[in-house]
Amino acid sequence: MPPRKKLSRRTANPQFESRLSLLPLELRQEIYRHLFEDTVVVLPRRSSANRKGLSRSPPFLFTCRGFYLEAVDFYYKHSIFQIQHTRQNSQLPCLPKWLKQIGKKRAAVIKEIRVAPPIGEEKEWVEVITGKSGTPKAARDCCELAEWTIERAKYWVEKASGVQPLAEGVLKSRLKGRRIVSKSVGEGSDEPPSEVEVWTAKPKEYLKKWEEDNAKIC
Repeated sequence: MPPRKKLSRRTANPQFESRLSLLPLELRQEIYRHLFEDTVVVLPRRSSANRKGLSRSPPFLFTCRGFYLEAVDFYYKHSIFQIQHTRQNSQLPCLPKWLKQIGKKRAAVIKEIRVAPPIGEEKEWVEVITGKSGTPKAARDCCELAEWTIERAKYWVEKASGVQPLAEGVLKSRLKGRRIVSKSVGEGSDEPPSEVEVWTAKPKEYLKKWEEDNAKIC
C-alpha cells in the first residue's frame, strides 16, 4: 500500500479558509498578540461541576484547528492568569495541575500568574498622606500576607513532579487599598480617596519604595 499523503492544514480544515486566514502570517500573529495581550484569565474554582478546577481555552481557539495551532502559544505568552486563593478550599493545589495540563513548553512562556490573598484575610491598605512619616501597620500586614501567598504558591509548584518551574517574577500577589490625601487645617477639605490595586512579585520591595516615596512627600 502506498504511503498516505500528508494533508496540509488548509486541506484538512476547509473552515480555515476565512478572511483572517487570507492575511499574511505576520499580520495574523500581530492580531493574536493584541487579542490576548494583558487579558486577565481567571482560573475556575473547584466545584461539583469542575472538581479539578482546571481552565478551558478561550472560545476563539476552538473556532478552527488552524487558528488554534497558530494562536495558542500567543494565548499563554500574552495573557495574565489569576487564581483566587482560599485557605479553607485552597485553589493552590490546582495551580501545578493546570501547569502540568498545559505542558512545559507553554508553562515556560507564561509572563504573569496572579495569586490573590486568602479570601476574608486580605486587609485594605489605607494609605493616608498627612505630612507625618511612618509606615502604617496595615501596610506591613498587607505586604506580609502577599509575600506569604506567593511563597505558598511557589511551594505547591515546586513540590509537584513533572511541572515546569516558573520564571522569577511570574507569581504575583495583590496589595489593595485606598490612597487618601489629607490637607492641612485651613487648606480645604480632603481630596476624594483613590483606589489602589497593585500586583507585585516583591511586596517587601514595593513597601520599601512606598516608604521612601512617602518620606519625600512628608
